[in-house]
Amino acid sequence: MVIMGNTGAPIVTSKEELLQVIPRRGPIHRPCAKCQKSPEKGKTFMECAQCKQSHYCGRECQKAHWKEHKPLCLQRKAQQEGWARAEEAALKAGKIFYSPKTSQAWYRKNTDIVSHATFHVLELYKGPSASLHRTHIAWFELSFDKDKPKDVDAISLHDVKAAPLDIIGERILGAATVAHIKHGIELGMMPCIMTNKELNAMTMEMHQAPEWRLYTSGLKKPDENWKIHCILMAGGALDKVV
Repeated sequence: MVIMGNTGAPIVTSKEELLQVIPRRGPIHRPCAKCQKSPEKGKTFMECAQCKQSHYCGRECQKAHWKEHKPLCLQRKAQQEGWARAEEAALKAGKIFYSPKTSQAWYRKNTDIVSHATFHVLELYKGPSASLHRTHIAWFELSFDKDKPKDVDAISLHDVKAAPLDIIGERILGAATVAHIKHGIELGMMPCIMTNKELNAMTMEMHQAPEWRLYTSGLKKPDENWKIHCILMAGGALDKVV
């Protein structure tokens, strides 16, 4: 298959090459929001009963994290209630509602792609101190199908950019979300936003960063065509490329 690379030059790829660049590891499960411990394979941690997004390995971690988690939890709960009201209003007005829950579902389905794109757009292959990790967030622009707005398989990845955190910050994300992002960055997590062009289907995720030392040591090289590779994979290219 011949495609245009990030530099504009044509490149040739195959299913095997795409899988080497972005290996499929399957769906990930959220780590403990306090200690960042990951669950065993095939298992998930208990979720916060209020926001249903943060997960914990046990009651001790949940209790210890509550003071820090409370502002974000309340913001998430209010946000979810707002989504429900917005959907109800849109349906009454005969309009299309693009749900952030669908963006979340797209993220969970495409975590390998998100990891590869976020790692490269934040330039973490240069090492944390030389990268955009502390100053920017990975911004994924998704395109929804207006005829099937809740169909995750109908979503396509339009673009991925590095968005300055100080610009989108509290004005778009809210103070609690920004504080959560900064805490995640300190723990080595990669922040990413999934949204559509109209910004009405936005969701934020913190993704575990791949090992960057392999790149700074020269054992691995960054993917020069990471963006087109991610767009292809997100568009189901493995089912089309031979």
